[in-house]
Amino acid sequence: MENLLAFDVHTIATAPEQSRPTLESVKHAYGFVPNLFGVFEESPAAAEAYAATGKALQKAGLTAVEQQVVFLSVSTENACKYCVAAHSTLAKGRENDIAETPLDDAFAGQVVGRPVRRLVAGLLVLGLLAGCGGGSGASPPPGAQPPPGPQPEFIHDGLAGRIVTDIQQHENRLFAATDNGLFGKQVGQDGWLLVGLDGFKVEDLAILDGQHMLATVIFDWDRFMVELPKLYETVNGGANWLPVENDFGGGFENAPMWDVLYDSTSGRVYAQGQDALAVSEDVGRSWELLAGVWDGFNPAPGALALNMATGQIWFGGQNAIEQMKLRRHDLATGLTTEFDPFLLPPPSTIDGITFDSTDPNRVLASGENGILQSFDNGATWTRPLGDVDQRFYFQTALDPQDARIIYTASWLKEFELPQPLILEVSTDAGASWKTYELSDPDLFGGAWSVHAVVEDGRTVLYLGLYLGGIMKVLLP
Repeated sequence: MENLLAFDVHTIATAPEQSRPTLESVKHAYGFVPNLFGVFEESPAAAEAYAATGKALQKAGLTAVEQQVVFLSVSTENACKYCVAAHSTLAKGRENDIAETPLDDAFAGQVVGRPVRRLVAGLLVLGLLAGCGGGSGASPPPGAQPPPGPQPEFIHDGLAGRIVTDIQQHENRLFAATDNGLFGKQVGQDGWLLVGLDGFKVEDLAILDGQHMLATVIFDWDRFMVELPKLYETVNGGANWLPVENDFGGGFENAPMWDVLYDSTSGRVYAQGQDALAVSEDVGRSWELLAGVWDGFNPAPGALALNMATGQIWFGGQNAIEQMKLRRHDLATGLTTEFDPFLLPPPSTIDGITFDSTDPNRVLASGENGILQSFDNGATWTRPLGDVDQRFYFQTALDPQDARIIYTASWLKEFELPQPLILEVSTDAGASWKTYELSDPDLFGGAWSVHAVVEDGRTVLYLGLYLGGIMKVLLP
């Protein structure tokens, strides 16, 4: 049976002509087009009906803040976390911009007695089906022609047909997290071998030692993520994996744990959930909240990284209205800094965070719409790659032998069709880029993970692809 959830997410350019005026007004109001509206535009009638509902509420005599409270009431009744988070954010934004009913007063009962209609309930629930993570693009990044000179050699390294979500290295061994199991191999050798979790989608991996590992996994996964990730553990190198009974979530039922990492210096484990950064002193059994809230909103896996030189945890993802979310938590002071959500143009995400081992103040953050870089620990930012029409840069890698060299590869948001592999390389810390493209009509070349290693004195890239397995790249 055809999957009824596979809606197209339209832009102003791709929407039916009758729907475009509605999208123009949405972009004028929000500064971008959220996915929810992009899905509605498939049907001009649905788009018009949704717009009419909003206009009708505007005529009901409610202030802008009170209107959002109405939406929040309906969203809560329908148990729609996406809607609750989005309208909470919008309500706070309205409170800052206009001198009307304060949000706290509105929630305290100042709007009691005003008519609250449930006309919008079905439409708000439908909005959840739009998915998160931004719109679909159509244009490749700059540099369609290959640069002159020697070209990289692309070698398919196995795991064909799998989604490779992450590639990590522990000592002289590589691990590949996929949508169907965890795999490993020795650096410089051929052949990926199963390290367990067959039948599970592995979201993230924390390696304590060669035998002891933690993984966040999803069973019975599809791309709409009906199941939530659970924490699993092996103490015998992957021969057996068992679920870890834990209290992550602070009492909130089914709180997902998306990202996990291990600090070998302190022995602590850190994890990121919906909107929470937490720490465990007992290898994932009990958890203490460090930043954020347990029952927040982060629709999908994001990024979690420890800068050991500064003693800071960086974490990110996407907020309720599809802007990037990037935060830094100082382990010594307990202070958390949240960065401007417009550093990358929305809709956007933060999917990868990379540190420079030779410069503790240099940070790269990557996601939908480009790459950010800071040389002063986040005080100021530049965007060495951007304006790339909703391409996802899930990860970057710095050359282990020369940190001025940045490697990245991207994914065009296309779940069903092949696409070329596009590798981008900067040899001057992001000031300029060379683009290399591997085209094949049957290649699923969109990259979800990037890892650089040294083999026989030479830097080699491993690219984890969406439905394309692993591509090994021998650099010129």
